[in-house]
Amino acid sequence: MPLEATPEEVREERTKEALQIAGVDDLPEELRVYVTQAVNQLAYDRKKNYPQFGGAFQSLLYPLEALCGELLRRTLASRVPNHRGEADYYFLPDLSDLSAAQENVFAKNGRYLRKNLVYNQNNNRIGVLLFCLEHAVQGAPGLGGVWQDVREYLGDEKMKALYPVLDKMNAFRNRHVAHVDDPLQDGEAADAAMKLWIAGLAQLSRSVGVFAAS
Repeated sequence: MPLEATPEEVREERTKEALQIAGVDDLPEELRVYVTQAVNQLAYDRKKNYPQFGGAFQSLLYPLEALCGELLRRTLASRVPNHRGEADYYFLPDLSDLSAAQENVFAKNGRYLRKNLVYNQNNNRIGVLLFCLEHAVQGAPGLGGVWQDVREYLGDEKMKALYPVLDKMNAFRNRHVAHVDDPLQDGEAADAAMKLWIAGLAQLSRSVGVFAAS
């Protein structure tokens, strides 16, 4: 890096290095902006020896939630019936073969899906997508309505590969970003998490792009 590099050049160089470490060749510009902010915030926090590093990931929460919501919409929104009565059944099909606890979980996620797909509300998009991905791989094949479409449209190999990455990102989010009850104080662990998040966001973005082009 040139000795007289400007602050903007330093920020850009850090971003390029972070992308290289994460194995990401390129990012859409609208996503790269958030990654640049997060990478440089983490570098600043580490330099200043801040007591916790989870705050550097705050800027990545919006694109994570937005991409999860977009993936749900692009895979499932076109499947939602236009008729109100049919839509009611679509999001809450017969769950009588499930245990009471399972029935409650599916009914809750069905309501969340409806709010996201029909009303474009941000209702636990990350958790709902994780639930759908898990059901697509392991779910009972007898469930109809939206759950049948979840199995069909979110059950391919690319979606299976996305689940463990998104699950790790969400666990980190819950533990160190959304709540600070367990502050992240290990700088090397923060760097490793940043690598995971950049690669995960790129993978999620590619998945959204695939469905946009299909």
